Amino acid sequence: MDFFHDVGIHSLKAPALLFIVMIYIWGFAYSYMTDCFIADNPKEKAELIAQMEVYHYLRNPFWKIGMVISFIITFFYPPFVFIYTAGEMIIATIRSQNKKSST
Repeated sequence: MDFFHDVGIHSLKAPALLFIVMIYIWGFAYSYMTDCFIADNPKEKAELIAQMEVYHYLRNPFWKIGMVISFIITFFYPPFVFIYTAGEMIIATIRSQNKKSST
């Protein structure tokens, strides 16, 4: 939080900006972890992992562009982080297709 204060950003924006950055880091970490699982599993299981909707969502360039735009909007309007998070969760819930593996 001191970083935001040092660069002159009002402290009320700091938690919202930190939260949006954490979501972005989580997305990159999840994509990397999924890539590792795909590489380490047999072909049949790797295909199931690669078909996961969240993996496709996070690999889409629009997600990365959306995160940058979300950061900018959150910088000027901190409550937007709640709007973005709620929207992302609703979309993920609607598009989720849970499949059971055979093993």
